Amino acid sequence: PVMRRRRSDGSAFPRPFSLQRLMGADDALDDEDDDSPEKAPAGLSLDVLAIARSVADKFLIRCLLDDTLRPYFADTASLERLKARQVEAVVSALRFGATLVASPLSLAAHRELREEHVGNLRRALEAAVREHVRQTSRDRGAAGHDAFMAKVVDAPGIVLALLPASEAATETAEQATALARRGGAEPAARVLGAELAPLSVPIARRRQMLGCVTTCSLMPVCAGAFAATLYHWRRTWAPLAAYLTWAWFLDRSPWRGGKAPCGWLRRLWIFRQFAEYFPASLIKANPRADFSGERPILMGYHPHGILSFGAVANFAFDVTGWPDKFPGLTPRVCTLNLNFKFPFMREIGCRLG
Repeated sequence: PVMRRRRSDGSAFPRPFSLQRLMGADDALDDEDDDSPEKAPAGLSLDVLAIARSVADKFLIRCLLDDTLRPYFADTASLERLKARQVEAVVSALRFGATLVASPLSLAAHRELREEHVGNLRRALEAAVREHVRQTSRDRGAAGHDAFMAKVVDAPGIVLALLPASEAATETAEQATALARRGGAEPAARVLGAELAPLSVPIARRRQMLGCVTTCSLMPVCAGAFAATLYHWRRTWAPLAAYLTWAWFLDRSPWRGGKAPCGWLRRLWIFRQFAEYFPASLIKANPRADFSGERPILMGYHPHGILSFGAVANFAFDVTGWPDKFPGLTPRVCTLNLNFKFPFMREIGCRLG
């Protein structure tokens, strides 16, 4: 904490440390008549903050000069907040070797970010760190420079943490613009009391809606098929009893590594439309990182929500570039045991991986 205010006995009250104040932003909590000396937070020297501020400034300037990266930063509502988050990310990388900033990306960044853009962001960060190292070369040795470069540039998630985060007002305006562009701003058409999509919705958007509805209907369709077999039990009891005995009691493959994924099923056109509806995208934060596939790797997806659409689109389907980004890994999605007791749907799930 920063020691700013005084108790009745003359000692100072602790107050949360403000990175924005170091960046030059006004701090409304400061007392105008307070002339007590400012100290760095416990365990954090002002030298680290100065380094983080220098690197963040150089990184932001390079991004604004790059035609491919400028759109991500051009519409930022508050430059002070952006710079404060970038400083916090660099400080986290220097202190902990990892980025502790988990702010959601802005809609523009999430919608347009590609692998080549991630590579450009990393190169801009490397250039910013290298420039800072050149300016402070008289204070550090070669070994210190290499350690500093590695600690900042190789910190997990550092590139994404330096991008603008979502802003409530800006996101609402962008959502309205996207809604109008997709034809959803007009009132719905009414036919016999039912609301239908406006006629202005583009054909491509209608295909995406079809993909989303079809994918979301897989479980209800399987439930309907199972109910139909029960309804006609006099004709279907023998194969149904054999299938349920095998599925519920004999087949243990879902708990022993799963079945071999079906490539053509994972690449179905309808699943691609489903992913483009949101749109869902798979971003490899460090394009240089590679996995040989020699041992299992556990990846967490959090928060996945109730329906886990993001996990399904990226890991259960091959429509967002998983084979290209992780060629050595075959994804296996872990789910509830109950899903492997659901007739017919369990077979689709197993073949999807």
